[in-house]
Amino acid sequence: MKKMKEKLQLSGEGSSTSRTPNENIIEVRDFGSTLEVIFTNSSGCINGSSLLGEIISIMKEEGAEVMSASFHNVEGVTHYTIHAQAYCSRVGVETDRIYERLKELNKAAQGS
Repeated sequence: MKKMKEKLQLSGEGSSTSRTPNENIIEVRDFGSTLEVIFTNSSGCINGSSLLGEIISIMKEEGAEVMSASFHNVEGVTHYTIHAQAYCSRVGVETDRIYERLKELNKAAQGS
């Protein structure tokens, strides 16, 4: 199971992942009718209290209805996990667009 997970992460199959020089990680996983966003902030450049709201806003603007959101902080690294589904199942959610917008958010925050 662990090897399968590593293989999927390396191949990028079913998800989009980004690592920045400061080791922030962005993943958008598409599970068909639902999606999962994982954002790991280890750089400390982004204000953690507003980041969850920014991520949720981006997802809502792109047609996702957030079902659950959580975060936890371990040794200065904050992990955000958001589960969502499409507002309209016929239209769906543009996961690539969400991924690109989260990369832009990350880049803008690190530039400030």
